[in-house]
Amino acid sequence: MNLIRLLALKFIRGLHHAETGEVLGPLTVGACIVHSGLPQDDVAKLMDQFETLPIDKRLGPGLWYRRHRAGAESLWAFRLWGHITMLAFAKPQEPAVT
Repeated sequence: MNLIRLLALKFIRGLHHAETGEVLGPLTVGACIVHSGLPQDDVAKLMDQFETLPIDKRLGPGLWYRRHRAGAESLWAFRLWGHITMLAFAKPQEPAVT
């Protein structure tokens, strides 16, 4: 698992636990840092959607975040020190088929 996904997983697990007191089970997480190499139309559309969500600044200035939950899945936007935006999604892992 790459470092960006590991960092997103750490944030998601920690913030979920801080808010609910629950420990999340195994998750599938995808994450990326928003930068100029990404398709700007797609990023702009996604960021416009995130802008409609309330921003949680309790951990600021180092970490601000927004999230959207749909059932057991969630989308996250993390803003690190006001300069770096990381987008992530999380969903429960499917049980392994043997």
